[in-house]
Amino acid sequence: MLGADHVIHYPECDFVQAALDWTGDRGVDVVLDTLGGDIFRRSLAAAAVYGRVVTLLEPDKDVDWKEARNRNLSISFTLMLTPMLRDDLRAARQHQGEILRRCAALVEAGTLKPLVSRVFPLQEAAAAHALIETGHVQGKLVLTMD
Repeated sequence: MLGADHVIHYPECDFVQAALDWTGDRGVDVVLDTLGGDIFRRSLAAAAVYGRVVTLLEPDKDVDWKEARNRNLSISFTLMLTPMLRDDLRAARQHQGEILRRCAALVEAGTLKPLVSRVFPLQEAAAAHALIETGHVQGKLVLTMD
């Protein structure tokens, strides 16, 4: 599936145990957490010793950082908006603009096809945001300016 060696559908199984079973109890080298909360906390156990855990969200306060330290995990936070939030990252902002222009060209050429989950009129932006907050949206929500 999209180049993955192994796919684990986390809502349908214990993804930590599935990752450990798949790797012979070693854990995976890299975890990409896009959900946060309990999923981030549990992801630490799915990572191999000396593994990397990357998250797009802020971890909960109940994360066992000692376990992460004892496993020598590298924890990374990534926020696409960082160049936009900081005045001292002009070069990063320009680079991000170039990436977006390249993506737009790929979309226009039909090579890159974003998965649109649902389209909302702008007046229903609050409903779209509420749907995102459920954590169960696959793909992108689109707001139209009709």
